[in-house]
Amino acid sequence: MGTDAEAAPKAMDQAIALKPDAIHISGTPLTMLSKQIASAEAAGIPVVADSIAGEPVPGVISTALDGDAQVQEWGRMVASQVVADSNGEANVAIFSITDYSILNVFTDAFTAQLESQCPDCKVQLVNQQVTDLGTKTPQSVVSTLQRDPTINYAVFSFGDLVLGVDAALRGASLQDQVTFAGQTPTPDNLQSLKDGDNSVWVGFPVQILGWRVLDTLARQFNGDDVAEADAAFMPTQLLNKDNIEAAVLDEETGYYVGVADYQDQFKTLWKK
Repeated sequence: MGTDAEAAPKAMDQAIALKPDAIHISGTPLTMLSKQIASAEAAGIPVVADSIAGEPVPGVISTALDGDAQVQEWGRMVASQVVADSNGEANVAIFSITDYSILNVFTDAFTAQLESQCPDCKVQLVNQQVTDLGTKTPQSVVSTLQRDPTINYAVFSFGDLVLGVDAALRGASLQDQVTFAGQTPTPDNLQSLKDGDNSVWVGFPVQILGWRVLDTLARQFNGDDVAEADAAFMPTQLLNKDNIEAAVLDEETGYYVGVADYQDQFKTLWKK
């Protein structure tokens, strides 16, 4: 879809032109799509959005999936684990992209939980740009650690931010300074755990997210209230090198799943 400001509106304009039964958007702040959402509503096309912050606006039936409540919980989970692992001696650098409000939900929840449970712990936010992934972000991490050698945790608001960071840290002989932590791990992040990496991630079941989107739309088309489904979090757990072998991962993609028979459970539900 592209990373420029016009890419998402253009893509949604194209979707509306196809006259679909519904439109699903992911990660793009609703404020960037106000005109398109209004057009979809006028055309009678329901919109479901995931991985964004805030409540639904007119025309959007749900923003609950990977939304505020779920992401706040992930932030609190990671922060509590960092406090426990560090014995209350954490100095954390958080790497995130503040242009995406849902990522701010994670970093804000993490910071609040850390400060609540560990007043003596330290935390700072180091902002990145979308175009920095795998390019400038690795050097940003290196520079941050070099400026403050007491930083012992690098927290990432999503797994792809780690792209290229391991190699950059090894090149600067900083690979032993920090423990990684974060949300929405990639298969590479999870493979690192299998290889013995001392990091911690909260599991993000991306495949189940897709099925939950379909479930939300099915409820909408059936005239059911989506509130019950919106209130249910997706399965998750803290993942580390000690439990990664027992975690349920997708055999083909390597992503975290959490529930082995989720497809059958959805199919059974939809038959009722």
